[in-house]
Amino acid sequence: RSMEVTRSNFEAVLPTVKAAIADALFLAIDNEFTGLSDGSTARGSSLEDRYAATKKSAAAFQIIQTGISAVNWDAAAGKYTAKTFNFYVFPVPSDKGPDVRFLCQASSIAFLASHGMDFNKVFREGIPYLTPQQEQALRDALTERETDRRSLQADDTIPVTGNEEFLTSVKAGVENFLASSDESMDLPPCNSFLRRLIYQEIPGSFPDRVACMPSPVKGLVRLHRIGNKEDVAALAEQRKQTELAAIEAAVGFRHVIDAITRNSKPVVLHNSLLDIGHLCDAFAGPLPEHLPAFKEAVLRTFPIVYDSKVVAALPSVATQYESSTLEPLYKAITQKNVPQLAHADGFEIKSEQCHEAGYDAFMTAAAFLGLVYLVEPEHQVPMDPAHLPAAVAGEEGRIFIFGMPSVPFLNLRGADPAPPPGAAFSLTFPAEWKARNIYSTFKPYGRITIRWIDDTHADILLQDPTKVDAVQKDLIDTPQAGFTVTVKVAPEPAADHAAADQPEIAAAPAAAAAAVPSAPPAAGEQAGSAEESAPKRARTE
Repeated sequence: RSMEVTRSNFEAVLPTVKAAIADALFLAIDNEFTGLSDGSTARGSSLEDRYAATKKSAAAFQIIQTGISAVNWDAAAGKYTAKTFNFYVFPVPSDKGPDVRFLCQASSIAFLASHGMDFNKVFREGIPYLTPQQEQALRDALTERETDRRSLQADDTIPVTGNEEFLTSVKAGVENFLASSDESMDLPPCNSFLRRLIYQEIPGSFPDRVACMPSPVKGLVRLHRIGNKEDVAALAEQRKQTELAAIEAAVGFRHVIDAITRNSKPVVLHNSLLDIGHLCDAFAGPLPEHLPAFKEAVLRTFPIVYDSKVVAALPSVATQYESSTLEPLYKAITQKNVPQLAHADGFEIKSEQCHEAGYDAFMTAAAFLGLVYLVEPEHQVPMDPAHLPAAVAGEEGRIFIFGMPSVPFLNLRGADPAPPPGAAFSLTFPAEWKARNIYSTFKPYGRITIRWIDDTHADILLQDPTKVDAVQKDLIDTPQAGFTVTVKVAPEPAADHAAADQPEIAAAPAAAAAAVPSAPPAAGEQAGSAEESAPKRARTE
């Protein structure tokens, strides 16, 4: 397994994590969740509907594991290496954070259990976290308490009448404490009114001998032995620093996300809409109502984003694999003549278990690295993330959208693609054909989207409507051996009975992302077989 990080070792490992992030060329991230979707959003819905479903999922379900693979160049060894971390994450209830409620989806839990997820470790050792808003609320509450205590000491006096017996018993306890060798002691529990009375009366009854402070145990007053007034101020400052440290500890895993944001490292995810939605909701704050604000929120958290599923659609690589589901894509790409990604010393992955977030993050990193060099075999070594091949850089900020062939990606940096009118065809082909055969057939006509109907039929959508006449002339007017192409007004939704193991192809038009070079027209993008399989996973791995 990759380096496991839990609540027990998080504080000790955090400096190593931050250093790996700061030194990385790029980072790959993957997550595992307690559930994915209620299935209420159809494949043919709009991008706003897709975002609404993502927002709903992020609010309902919980991230329980996050993998981060930090890729760097080892100059001494002459190779790319990855420091991969597998974080167990859980919103541990405490007085420093909310008592979070979340849903579990039976199919997701069963799926993760079948792939070795240690749920005892999640719940017992998961790293807590706070959003920035929750952290600020705690800091504001601490400041308010400090102000209230000073105000109470200066202005408010509680009448002693009727509470003499209580104060006598407390003073007897203080005398016993001072006669002991203890430096501090908690008084017996009492209500908030009587605690205020203790703060008011006891220090004056034992001047320069005892100070009263809130105990770490909620609802108790702690006595501290002192020698002068300066000791009281020192104790107050110490208590404040202790509370601030407790807030820092409660921030927990968000320290990792903050480090990624601060360092502005390129982040690579695979089929990333759900991952990004969950990450932003959990660690940046509740997702906004509408898609444009979501795009802004993503780029504030992850300033540079790549989706390896979108990059895999580029024409120079789209014919070199059979499935863009994460594991087969990783295996196909790493078998090519491209630089390989090795595990850094001390970060070896002993068990290559898919659907462990750490290993999936490593596969995403290795696949993206290989794709860069498949796109441009002569690309410099080591790579410079600020000067990636133009075709790859053109895909920055594009998030893969499954099941919407006419709008195959969400553009974080501008307008989303509109479906091109009048550029749809029906294709009938031999049952033995694979995606690469369709790619090869339509490659002269630019970037395409493939919607599989069954083993021998698919709808083809051209992303460049200017190529329609060429398709008409070359593939329709000229008889073809083994397959037929006909004009279609618009692609129909995929049949419910479509074979589960058939890939779906989707790709982005050549619109440039802001501040990055334009990508040339490209062939389609494969979607994975597990993508919308309700008993398993509703997303491509």
